[in-house]
Amino acid sequence: MARPPSDICPMAHLNLGTLLASRGRIQEAEEVLIRCSQLDGSAVKDPRTHESTRVSSLVHLGRIYADRGDHAKAVQVYSQAVAIKPKDYQPQREGIAIELRRLDRSADENTSRQRSNTSYMDTLE
Repeated sequence: MARPPSDICPMAHLNLGTLLASRGRIQEAEEVLIRCSQLDGSAVKDPRTHESTRVSSLVHLGRIYADRGDHAKAVQVYSQAVAIKPKDYQPQREGIAIELRRLDRSADENTSRQRSNTSYMDTLE
């Protein structure tokens, strides 16, 4: 039984996703990287390379989300990467920590803004 073309070349998906991102075609890159991270590796000849490619796609996807300011999504995909290959991906653990700090800082800034707005509205009354 032949595999569908999308399951044959996870590395091609990864390369396409990173190329699209480097060209500023972020939405397309995101779609390709998501597809790459979900490719079935049950019938591949080299499962280690397949898993590494999936993890790399998640790392690139996490960077896209982080650059966009969507730190919660970045943490989510970095966590998926670590779950797939926990021993091999110390850098992703650091990425998770960075994004969690950014997420906390963003939440703190929003809370401060809300307090300022409330105080300002109180002075108007």
